[in-house]
Amino acid sequence: MPKRREQQQDGIGERSRGGSGVFVIVPAGVVYELRRTLHLELSCAAQDIDEVAVRKGQVTHPEWYEEPLGRFDAIRALLDEIGWWNTEPPAEVHFDLQTYCLAITRALETALLLADADMKDLDAIETKRARRGEPSRREDTTRRVFALREFAAAVKDLARQGRSDE
Repeated sequence: MPKRREQQQDGIGERSRGGSGVFVIVPAGVVYELRRTLHLELSCAAQDIDEVAVRKGQVTHPEWYEEPLGRFDAIRALLDEIGWWNTEPPAEVHFDLQTYCLAITRALETALLLADADMKDLDAIETKRARRGEPSRREDTTRRVFALREFAAAVKDLARQGRSDE
């Protein structure tokens, strides 16, 4: 069951009580993008595992599996924490940044690349939508990309603060 908060928090990070961890609050509007990207990253890790499995010499080099299996396990664990599926209506979720730092960092890097591509292609997509008589989604796309960028920057700052506190 994903961990959720009933009310929106100010900011996205809060220190855990009695501990040194930082819990990241993923705003409801960003959760879909995060899950979508985590599923994509899970697929990439699985593909990397498959590449090791068919590589000559893999039987005598089990260490070749360590990195892709580590990524796969970290992503799967984060999806277990925040939930594998989307909810209606969207709900914010939270997780411990220290525990899931590598998985979230990589997922956000990929999500930002995808968001940049969405923005680059926005004019062409909107032109096609207009030709089909469909309403514009420019504002929705721009809002979604802005929220994702804001969230990614905040997580990066929280991760940096966490490293400086150690």
